[in-house]
Amino acid sequence: MKRLLISVALILLSLNINAAISQSGITNLKQLNGNQITELISGNTLTGYISDGQFQGEIVVIYGANGSLAMLFVPDDKLFYGTWQVQNNKNCTKGINVSNFTCYYWFTGIKDGGKNAYVKRNGQIIFQFHKVESANNQKAEDTRDEVAAAIVKKKKVADAQKKRNAEIVESMKKEAEEAEAAGYSSYSEMQAEEKRKKEQERNRKKEQERKKKIEEKKKLENQARINSKNNPGFRDLKPGMLLEDYYKNCVPLYVSPNKCYGIQNIKFSRNTKRIDGVEIITALNLDMGPFSGEETDSNNLYKDMVENFNAKYSLEYSFSERDRVVFNAKQKKELLRVYSNGQVVLKISRKTGENTFLEKLWLDIEYRDVKTGKRFLEKNRPVKASLNDF
Repeated sequence: MKRLLISVALILLSLNINAAISQSGITNLKQLNGNQITELISGNTLTGYISDGQFQGEIVVIYGANGSLAMLFVPDDKLFYGTWQVQNNKNCTKGINVSNFTCYYWFTGIKDGGKNAYVKRNGQIIFQFHKVESANNQKAEDTRDEVAAAIVKKKKVADAQKKRNAEIVESMKKEAEEAEAAGYSSYSEMQAEEKRKKEQERNRKKEQERKKKIEEKKKLENQARINSKNNPGFRDLKPGMLLEDYYKNCVPLYVSPNKCYGIQNIKFSRNTKRIDGVEIITALNLDMGPFSGEETDSNNLYKDMVENFNAKYSLEYSFSERDRVVFNAKQKKELLRVYSNGQVVLKISRKTGENTFLEKLWLDIEYRDVKTGKRFLEKNRPVKASLNDF
């Protein structure tokens, strides 16, 4: 704690000037003549430091153009009034109740890259001014009260800075005590440790969240595999399955359709949906190719599929004879035979072959998961007029 309070004390000392003004580092030091002194100070407010006996610290001096003088000694909040004049290349001043003037030589010089004004007595610098401002263009008739008002304004600024400095020092003391109570050698060390712990906690939560997402993804994948087993499909290819499982049996050609199980006379394609980062197949389509459509044809692909599906699935609805007539008249694009709540569909449509513009009857088989099948059924279930409607 002792070391911490010493550091605070040093900072407090650095906020005030209470040592002799050093001549070290001053370059291009030039003495001013009477006219130069008058031009520099007359009607201006000078801000700087004093180092003269008991007076050590910041000062603000207004040299009225009428010869009035007002000085604020900032450390003690004291105001001093007097007069000034230039005699024999010196600036001479005296207080209100003082009979004789005291005269000083004035200089300008460069220090730390800035131009300053200096006042010497007996070879020692007793004033250093680093800021010169116009005192509101004071005229000769300006009163001492007006000069004092300007000084008071400067004093308020100085008071605010002193208050702020005191708050900083008090805050640093509290931080030092807090750090020592927590077992640290400095407040910055304690802050660094707190920052490290917060970062560690953030990383822990990120890792926890990452593991949670992995676990949730695994659960979703396992549930998808379980659910898809109950869906109709082609061999192991079923809607509801994972896309990654689909590619275990199908070659990803990156163009639709895919080749699956090495089968060449069926073209496979699928629709997918991403759910919480998992790609799941919602529909599976088998392009069975063209067929003759003749009822007496023993190799009628559609008839074979109807017989097969009638034995495996429950029929929801099928196209009517009227639908067939409308389709043959090319006023209907497709004929549907729907099974198992819309999950299995035989679809007849017209397509052109690979090397011909002639349209042929085409058969597609579509498999859907439960939700997609239900939506398909509701959307496509035929609603027809009866004779009683007329």
